[in-house]
Amino acid sequence: MDKRKTRYGIINPYTRQWFVIESDELDAAKVAAGITPREEDHGKVTRGLAICTNEYGLIEPKHGQTYFALLGSLYAGGAVLYAVDETGATVDFEPDPLLLGTLVFFVDAQEAEAAIQRREVERPRTTVNGVVCWEWRP
Repeated sequence: MDKRKTRYGIINPYTRQWFVIESDELDAAKVAAGITPREEDHGKVTRGLAICTNEYGLIEPKHGQTYFALLGSLYAGGAVLYAVDETGATVDFEPDPLLLGTLVFFVDAQEAEAAIQRREVERPRTTVNGVVCWEWRP
């Protein structure tokens, strides 16, 4: 039985590019983005669009790390964008020029912090019952 390949979006902040690949499985897309499978975190970008990044990318040492923002949210390292249908099944990623027009690359933590200070990017933070438990700092 032939399995159809799925389209994934790859964001590479090291080369400051994004591109689409076709792959049999999400793990191969993770590797293409520089993410080690099972060491990742998944989140929602918009309805029907999810992102996969390095689980500890924003916590790891800042030296040598690169960053990007998408829709005003800060991420560290490479990422996979993937689409999901109403049942949660992965479907082909279709690039949205409006969404990708919000993609901004940062060379380092200081450049990302400057964008936060200009209020172009939201500072990543974790809160519990409205109390900030952690927030990203360069």
